[in-house]
Amino acid sequence: MYSILDISIPETIILAWFSLAWLIVGVLVGQRLLAASRRGNQKRGPRRRGSVEIYVGNLAYDVNERGLTKVFARYGDVGSIRIIKNNATGKSKGYGFVEMYDRKEAQSAIKELHGSDLKGRDLVINEARSDARAGRRNDGGRHR
Repeated sequence: MYSILDISIPETIILAWFSLAWLIVGVLVGQRLLAASRRGNQKRGPRRRGSVEIYVGNLAYDVNERGLTKVFARYGDVGSIRIIKNNATGKSKGYGFVEMYDRKEAQSAIKELHGSDLKGRDLVINEARSDARAGRRNDGGRHR
């Protein structure tokens, strides 16, 4: 009398709980995937031995990885492109990094592209420095 398709009430409750649990898991996984896709390719992969990482600053906010790859590919093989984005909005912060496999090609790109115009902005191009070489401290900005 209280069953639907020959399923008793306790079985219906169990099925409802399992369905709710899978819904929650799906929502949580979907949120993680969405957040990861908004970050773009900010995570650093393994660098090739001898490769050079180049800092690219003063980027127009609508420049994407594909466009930046085309600019640097004129000078040699490009390993990876990372445009740094705001985690909350997913919009560009106006700078990024380019990995090039050959040091001579990277130096040529740095020399030629520094100060050049891309979408109305003069690019700032330098070899990227690690935090240690840049002299940064890990004390939250409190210098004594």
